[in-house]
Amino acid sequence: MTDGTNNGIDGYSQTRVGDHTILTPKDKKASVYQKVTPREQYAVARDVANRAINEINAIRSDRPSSFTGGINDSNIASRMQASETYGDTLAGSSREASPVFAPRPGPGSIVGAIGSITKGLRAGPPPPSRNLIDADRVRATAPQISEIRGDWGYGPSIRYPEPDTINPVVETDPVVETDPVVETDPVVDPNPSYKEKNDYNALLRNEGWAGTHWDSPRDDADIYGTGSFARTNWLTDQFKTAAGDDNNLSYDEYVQGITTRPDKYAYNPYTMANALANYWATSGATIDDRALSDRNLFLQGDNLVQKLGTGDVGPNLALSDYVTFDRRIDDGDDDYFTYYNWSRKQ
Repeated sequence: MTDGTNNGIDGYSQTRVGDHTILTPKDKKASVYQKVTPREQYAVARDVANRAINEINAIRSDRPSSFTGGINDSNIASRMQASETYGDTLAGSSREASPVFAPRPGPGSIVGAIGSITKGLRAGPPPPSRNLIDADRVRATAPQISEIRGDWGYGPSIRYPEPDTINPVVETDPVVETDPVVETDPVVDPNPSYKEKNDYNALLRNEGWAGTHWDSPRDDADIYGTGSFARTNWLTDQFKTAAGDDNNLSYDEYVQGITTRPDKYAYNPYTMANALANYWATSGATIDDRALSDRNLFLQGDNLVQKLGTGDVGPNLALSDYVTFDRRIDDGDDDYFTYYNWSRKQ
């Protein structure tokens, strides 16, 4: 557990003693919990293990070792010594006799008589008995178990970290559950920009529209940028100014509009065509037929049809509410014409 409160454990009362918290069961004796490091925890386990090792070593010191051969040697040698000693006590026994001894024969038997005669012929004290037991091996006991030393664990691959490398535990604020997020339909801007309203797919680019993703460096320039949307709108305003209050653009007024420029550079042909068509659509004005013909524009019913050549930049996508792509026609010589329909802006 961590130092601090017990977060209201049922059945326990708590008392702070220095850096420790004592939990006291209400119906039992007190228990003290202390936070220890891995090194301290290992030291306790090591002491417990060493006490067990010492008890085992005490038992082993009183027992022959089966690992050194003491038990087996002792058993075998004791039996051989007992057999030899028993043989020496029999009448007629001999040190050079076979280690296989027969029972003592009874008095008066021929075997006993021969044995007495033979024994009488032997002179001097009997030689000392042979000791068949290796005393050192019999006394050998089981090897002692070494106590656990050090404080790095049970092997070289189980090392506890050094104190200065232990990363401190950073307590974080508890995660507060909140109401689940309910997904709703996205809010749609009723008047999005042309870049949001169109997804710049290859179809729009192939139809010749301006204001697409690929042409944005040119289309998004200011009025001084050749072919920019801002420059086209500037020219549209020049047509409105030249037409005056009667809202009728004559050919001379059309020429006045295209010669009024913000710089020394002339307008591109497609810029003039787009600006003149946009002026017609947004003002409701009447435009001289020669001016329309100059820019490949012609009336068809209530609409104005625009014809652009190969490589000409078409109307900007921002005007697609009242301009529609009509068709593209191959001229059979690797060139094409692109047509757009303009309607009066409501």
